[in-house]
Amino acid sequence: MCCLILVVPFSFFFGMVGPASPVPRPRQSIEVQTLFRQLESRETTDSAAEKLLKLCKADPKARQYLVEQLPAMIQRGPAESQMWNNAAQLAGSLKIAEAVPALIKWIGKAARGSITLSETARLNNSPAAKSLLEIGDPSVPWLARVLQHGNLAERWDAALVLQNIGTSNARDTLRKHLERETDTSLQSFIKRSLA
Repeated sequence: MCCLILVVPFSFFFGMVGPASPVPRPRQSIEVQTLFRQLESRETTDSAAEKLLKLCKADPKARQYLVEQLPAMIQRGPAESQMWNNAAQLAGSLKIAEAVPALIKWIGKAARGSITLSETARLNNSPAAKSLLEIGDPSVPWLARVLQHGNLAERWDAALVLQNIGTSNARDTLRKHLERETDTSLQSFIKRSLA
């Protein structure tokens, strides 16, 4: 025991053991941080989104960085719509379940303008809803809350997402909500979805 006590101070004294020296950050960590900053810039957001998607599919640490950063960006909302849309699309494409609470806040806030019925059914006019669909089952409990407490536009988007998710969990959520739905056209849509 005495020798061990002498060895530890000796090795600490010569720098073999002790506080870690600053370790340079890996190149990819810096790369993902740089790309994330570019995602938040109007001029570089589209290019950054493409690069982040590729990087995060290949590198779990880069994906983890987005898991930690994207929800806050999404939560702030679509003030700068292209940057926000790219963030929402990344969350969906990478199936980042941690972004679901932030995305739920924006369900029912569809793009305005000329939208066809098939685009609406595919959720092309609602980046938040489309991302929730891509994330899948982790979205279901949050969508159930929207069905219970949302306005009509929000409930429509939630029902469309649940229909498209199509899992037994999603279908059960629609089934449970059916009798509580007050809008007859949405109620009819849910019935057809479950048939």
